[in-house]
Amino acid sequence: MGLRKPIYNLCFQIEDTGYYQWDWSNSGNAFDERPSTPGEPSDAIMADGNINWPFGFGGTWNNSDPLVPCTSNHSGLHLPFRDSNVLFADGHVLLRSTLGNYVTRLGNLGYYSY
Repeated sequence: MGLRKPIYNLCFQIEDTGYYQWDWSNSGNAFDERPSTPGEPSDAIMADGNINWPFGFGGTWNNSDPLVPCTSNHSGLHLPFRDSNVLFADGHVLLRSTLGNYVTRLGNLGYYSY
């Protein structure tokens, strides 16, 4: 049995070239956009990989709730969510037992929550 490698969402590295059409309106970031202000306490710059692809994973997952991931670093594929770590631009980290924010990709095809 091999170890599963954790996935981290590096929000500050996401650049929208128009192909993925990132939507930051539910991110909680100061300007509803990619985090770009160093020291901004509300800008999430990195989070555990909590991913929901409502129409992905071989058609086995059909949940369009952005705050219900189909896979998560701390639980695994199709297992109940446990918790998530979020690093903010001012350096503080939160351990969340409930997901509160997310970034959407290409018309709700993918949710990346934290």
